[in-house]
Amino acid sequence: MLASLNHPNIAHIHGLEDADGVTALVLELVEGPTLADRISRGPIPLDEALPIAKQIADALEAAHEQGIIHRDLKPTITAPAMTAAGVILGTAAYMSPEQASGKPVDKRSDLWRSASCCWRC
Repeated sequence: MLASLNHPNIAHIHGLEDADGVTALVLELVEGPTLADRISRGPIPLDEALPIAKQIADALEAAHEQGIIHRDLKPTITAPAMTAAGVILGTAAYMSPEQASGKPVDKRSDLWRSASCCWRC
């Protein structure tokens, strides 16, 4: 399902690899600094933040239109995300209330966190 996503703000998935019990996605190499790199330099001025937020929102909307829920949106990577059916997924500090309580989630769970994390940027 993830490999079917085609959006300019979503890295393409080229494959899935298993090695020594670890499964990894093979992603498109996107050159340039990451959002984490930019955030590490300090607060992002509004005129720079709005275009970034729009790109993220457009990509998230494209995923939601395909029935894909991210479940672990946060401003920077803090730990690898794991995905499995029937498992509570995500980083606790960034979970929507229904996600944290193990209830079914939908795209609103992603919107909960993306709206909340913006205040930390």
